[in-house]
Amino acid sequence: MTHLLQRLALAGAMTALAVPTVAQTSSALVTKIEKVRDDVGRAKFSAQGDTIAFDRPAERGLYQIYTMRTDGSFERCLTCAHYDLRKTNAFNPAWHPSGDLVVFQVQKQARRLDLGPIEMATANRGLFSDLWIADVGGKRIWQLTQVVPNGGAIIDPHFSYEGSQLLWSERVVSRVGRWGTWVLRVATLKGDKIPRLAKPQVFQPGRQKLFLTGSAFTPDDRGVFIAGNREEGQRENGMDIYRVDLATKRAERLTHSRNAWDEKARVTAKGDRILWVSAGEITLRDAGAEPKLPLEQLRELWVMDLDGGDKQRLTYFNHPGANESLRAAIVNDFSQSPDGSEVLMHVIWPWRDRPRESLFRLELDESFHRR
Repeated sequence: MTHLLQRLALAGAMTALAVPTVAQTSSALVTKIEKVRDDVGRAKFSAQGDTIAFDRPAERGLYQIYTMRTDGSFERCLTCAHYDLRKTNAFNPAWHPSGDLVVFQVQKQARRLDLGPIEMATANRGLFSDLWIADVGGKRIWQLTQVVPNGGAIIDPHFSYEGSQLLWSERVVSRVGRWGTWVLRVATLKGDKIPRLAKPQVFQPGRQKLFLTGSAFTPDDRGVFIAGNREEGQRENGMDIYRVDLATKRAERLTHSRNAWDEKARVTAKGDRILWVSAGEITLRDAGAEPKLPLEQLRELWVMDLDGGDKQRLTYFNHPGANESLRAAIVNDFSQSPDGSEVLMHVIWPWRDRPRESLFRLELDESFHRR
């Protein structure tokens, strides 16, 4: 794959971070971690591996959706020229597998998104959000959903591998718990000239009906990965990962950390493991005596087997002994390249009393590479 950094170094400060050799502060599965650009939000590889979609602040601090080649060239804004979106936040893009369409969230009651790192990384960033979709040229754009005006929210859209289905999480009750009551929706994408959603299905697995978010489809499109605090008495900051069969609605639990945040499970490009983000193993000593973020919401990138076994930590942003250490950081989202060799990570951390977000690149060892 074309090296990602050829032009990004011109757009922002670039800091290469050599992976330390101490076992407790590095992973043998990682060969390099480097920061490639500041002030960039969530970034996603296209299925073809030649283009990246990402969000970043534009005019008045409002977020917009951009695309660029993996070498950093041909950067263009998909949403900036559309009048309906000039006073909104457009963020969190996801590619259609064809590479021709990008779906994203639009926060119609726009805010500057400067509430803090936690609010930027969780459901508050999706308040008053709907799903929109644009062609890759940015010439045509369509609204897909219409949430209720009082506390409605939609977050984290994901296309199926085949491309005919769309998964998202939607808040249906606002004044329950910390973030309300959420459900998963899976709908069919239809329309050759005007995209629209049809035949939505609703899923709400588990006994506790609080926060719930979708992470991705399984490679056969017969199931989805989700995260939620679904067990009775489980804290809202204690998220676990489940694999849900769409036909039977049976949920298989893959993590068991009632007091730590687990989210964003996705099968690797090679298809033999699962990447996800987790607060597991992060201690108060690692994050600092008085962390500015809740300890259980700090997150690192992890990998596990398809059945949930052999869990291994890949990053150490929250460890003072690691070269990539940021102290009290959130690996908020990530995208693995189609060839399996690298991962783009959206990382948030406090910096001089304000949240800072940057795009990091992680190189994986050959066991992740597709042949």
